Amino acid sequence: VPDGLANVKAISAGNDHSLALLDTGRVVAWGNNYFGQVSGLKGLENIRDISAGFGHSLALTENGEVLAWGRNKDGEAAVPYGLENSPMIAAGTHHSL
Repeated sequence: VPDGLANVKAISAGNDHSLALLDTGRVVAWGNNYFGQVSGLKGLENIRDISAGFGHSLALTENGEVLAWGRNKDGEAAVPYGLENSPMIAAGTHHSL
């Protein structure tokens, strides 16, 4: 866990990485970054939900946009074209909902 982590609103654990959503809408990630599941956070703002999968990560913005990064071997980090106003997200081992 990163030093000084505070004001955490939500947390999600993947296979070898973790995500924390702060009450400011910012996401903090730590752990294994072999697939880029930790380093793909640049420019993330106004996030309302997070989910960590096996080697990928998901974030849901306040306006319902789904963002995904990291391992995409089976399409788990591919957001379907036209997906809008999503109410929730879930990252599985090799898939996402």
